[in-house]
Amino acid sequence: MLARTCRHCHRSFQRKRSSGSDSGFFCSRQCAGLRRRNKTTKACKSCKKQFSVYPCNFAVSSFCSYACRWQSYKRDCICKHCGKSFKRTHADAARTKSFFCSRECFYKFQRGANSHLWRGSHNPKTRVTTIEWKALVRKIRARDSHICQVCGWKETKSKKLCVDHIIPYRLVYRDDEVNLLCLCLPCHMKKTHIERKIIDGDLLGFMADMNQLGYPHEKIMAARMYWNELPRVSPPNKEEG
Repeated sequence: MLARTCRHCHRSFQRKRSSGSDSGFFCSRQCAGLRRRNKTTKACKSCKKQFSVYPCNFAVSSFCSYACRWQSYKRDCICKHCGKSFKRTHADAARTKSFFCSRECFYKFQRGANSHLWRGSHNPKTRVTTIEWKALVRKIRARDSHICQVCGWKETKSKKLCVDHIIPYRLVYRDDEVNLLCLCLPCHMKKTHIERKIIDGDLLGFMADMNQLGYPHEKIMAARMYWNELPRVSPPNKEEG
């Protein structure tokens, strides 16, 4: 038997030799439980606020609340549009190089020259006015019998056809009838996706994709001959827009 002093109530007692960690320091299980309940204070890693923690959890408890623990998973970011500082998780921050504090800032930033569909600023010398363009649109729709020239869809009162430039406008800066074509919205979106090839100088790849999608060959060749007769215009850079 060994003479011991309880660490909680400081009463003397005798205890057999044992391998248990608490049996040699407390006179009873009640004293051992009460000793564990005595909390100590520790500083939160996130907000630096003092909080209480049990001795058994002192080494693993680093935050005063779940909110502070969640904040530790985030990093400071700056909105690319308004310059506001906000927090984003490390996983989300690793997916992109541009940060926006809200959807409104994202949509506002994507307008104009920052848009991936930017085609250059309007040239006031060759760009027709709004009234003239509306009259030209009505003329082209009547010329094409109000039918999509690719899939044959006929427009209705609620859904109108798009009038598209066969050779992108940023390469010609003109609104001539030979370069205009009536398309429905799905065909127009497909055409917009393949315009990057001709903008990058791949004319043959652009023509091949147009023929593969079923665009009228005669009008495409007419627009190509029309473009060859015009002086070349280099697409404007985004910094110039």
